[in-house]
Amino acid sequence: MKIKDVPQVGKLGLTVTWPGRYGLIRRALVTPRNPRTGAQQVIRQNLATQAAAYDQLTDAEQEAWIATAAQIQSKPTLGQSGALTGLQLFTKVNCALLAIGGTPVTAPPAQPQLQ
Repeated sequence: MKIKDVPQVGKLGLTVTWPGRYGLIRRALVTPRNPRTGAQQVIRQNLATQAAAYDQLTDAEQEAWIATAAQIQSKPTLGQSGALTGLQLFTKVNCALLAIGGTPVTAPPAQPQLQ
């Protein structure tokens, strides 16, 4: 159902609200079932492994990830976005590499330059 209200997203009581194409949409909160498929477990394990691996980086390596991440904006929600953190960029890059069969990296890759 379309809502004309103050912009808001997220869970409130037993309802959830999110931005739709023509305005806010609100529906009853439904807890999704968790099938625990093999593929889902692999992705969750990769996220956990990479989050722990970030803590094992040296301070200089973490600073490099933080500096690179500061130049990358998150996907906007309700017109708001911000810079990624070093951990977010580290897990994003390395989980994507693991998903395609690559090897995780400890140094941030250079940003592609579009011409």
